[in-house]
Amino acid sequence: MAIFIRTLRSSLGQSDSISKFALERRVTWDHSRRTFAQFRDSVRLDDEDLMARAAARDKKIREEHLRLNTTFSDSSQGATRVGADGIRRKRLVYRSKQRGWLEVDLLMGTWAEEHVHSLCEEEMDQYEDILNQETIDIFNFVTGKEEPPLELRTPLLERLREWAASKPLGKTPADYAKAKEKANMT
Repeated sequence: MAIFIRTLRSSLGQSDSISKFALERRVTWDHSRRTFAQFRDSVRLDDEDLMARAAARDKKIREEHLRLNTTFSDSSQGATRVGADGIRRKRLVYRSKQRGWLEVDLLMGTWAEEHVHSLCEEEMDQYEDILNQETIDIFNFVTGKEEPPLELRTPLLERLREWAASKPLGKTPADYAKAKEKANMT
């Protein structure tokens, strides 16, 4: 800055007014910088606080979402009462069929229709962990295109992979169309 001021002084032939102006600008600039640094630090603290609050809220929402609600009003039960286990199985089948990607809906929905009713509690937990993944990841894990994370490498996923490898939806477009029609996904 001092070299700049000297160069400016000599080129303009003005010494006092330029140095006073530059000094004022520098003081203001330093003050702004200090204020900005203080502001930046306070924002960082606020951001950390917000992030902590958001993380806590996210955790609460996820736990609420994943918690199985088994209390329903009498009017929603109909003639046949369904217990907590039945509700969970129905929910797993529904979630398997409603992934939003036809191939995964067919693959997971067909498997769920055939197998969820016979799963034990531990296997239902494992299957639910699979369903909690993103749809594209489920497809890649089940078809073997990607290796699943360690927590998903379970005997149930291996059963699902073996079943998918057996071409349950057929080997031709006509077979696939029949599977779609049978699953009412046309």
